[in-house]
Amino acid sequence: MRGTSLKNLRHLAQMVNTGKFQKYDFGVFDNLDEYGSSIPDEIDITKIRTPVAMYVGLSDALGDPTDNQAVKYKLGGKVVAYEELDHDHLSLVFGKNLTYFNETLALIESY
Repeated sequence: MRGTSLKNLRHLAQMVNTGKFQKYDFGVFDNLDEYGSSIPDEIDITKIRTPVAMYVGLSDALGDPTDNQAVKYKLGGKVVAYEELDHDHLSLVFGKNLTYFNETLALIESY
């Protein structure tokens, strides 16, 4: 299977099915070549060192508020902005109301 979009969707499906935030699962033998293990490692987000801004869509089926709260907790003080918006996943980028975006740009400029 080739193509970034299809691979990303497959990776998302793997994480949904396993309930883990993990590296891409190539299958047992390819995982051994890629990772030196038959199963992919989980991604440890506590190792993230950069500031993180989280804009959460309350109607986002791909990243619901409960999951985002768990991520926020794991990231701790690295979360410099957190806002829950009345958006779904695509509205955060393509929606008509992007008023939060000016705040995002100002935040980026501050770093």
